[in-house]
Amino acid sequence: METIIPEFYPDFSCKAGQCQHSCCRGWEIDIDQDTAARYRSMPGSLGDRLRQNMLTREGHSCFRMDEAGKCPFLRADGLCQIIRETSEENLCVICTMHPRFFTYVGSYELAGTGLSCEKTVELLLGPSGPLRFGVLTSADQAAAPLMDLPVLLAKLELTVPAEELQYTAAFTLDDAQFVLDCLTQTEPIDADWQQSIEDLQRRLPGIIESFQPAMVDSGCFNRIFHYILYRQLEQAAGQGLPQVLSFAYLNTDFILLSGLATGNLHEALRRWSEQIEYDPDNVALLYTLI
Repeated sequence: METIIPEFYPDFSCKAGQCQHSCCRGWEIDIDQDTAARYRSMPGSLGDRLRQNMLTREGHSCFRMDEAGKCPFLRADGLCQIIRETSEENLCVICTMHPRFFTYVGSYELAGTGLSCEKTVELLLGPSGPLRFGVLTSADQAAAPLMDLPVLLAKLELTVPAEELQYTAAFTLDDAQFVLDCLTQTEPIDADWQQSIEDLQRRLPGIIESFQPAMVDSGCFNRIFHYILYRQLEQAAGQGLPQVLSFAYLNTDFILLSGLATGNLHEALRRWSEQIEYDPDNVALLYTLI
């Protein structure tokens, strides 16, 4: 099975202590069975603390998050105590793999990193050219020649008219209201998300009134649109490719509106990912609404 990766995939590395939005807080961090067994037998003070901060119910283990909702092994400097005192080999699977994802289309594996990670957002939005993809080699590099999305879709035997792969920012107030209504129905990840939706709802008429297509960097938003579409391609078999395209378009519209409202596209994209991309229930709900 060939593994397809975005061009920037080999450049990904965790920002660790430099990350402003650590993935070591705000989530339930599962501990796989093999790692849980290793933690139960680990000697020394770190082993004692691991056992004290590991919850197990019905064979399922996870870390006991502290009152602030962060992993008890996240140090004040943003680094992981488990890594600092031992090695990355002692991380559980989810901590080793996040934010990487692997999906499947036919005989191909599609790999990438999730947009809830600020490093992924930086890598996606940094270049100005089209998003390109390659085949993963044994050296974790993308083998040449690299493909743009239309060529990749042809390789996957998915047919999409070229004009449907170009994101166009063209809003009426009714269009924008439909996008916002859909996102409003998703289950909020936290109170801040709910507040941001309410703020966007209040400001929406003014945003649309002052909006001009020239305000939009088409190259940047095509990269966002194409990456969301790439992540969702596994849904094509069940949902149908037109629905997947609509999903990518709707969410790119929302990210644009949110970026216009906040003035911070990077954070608008990252927060959208936390709310939608990492919540299968919210993804499924949006497919029923489009």
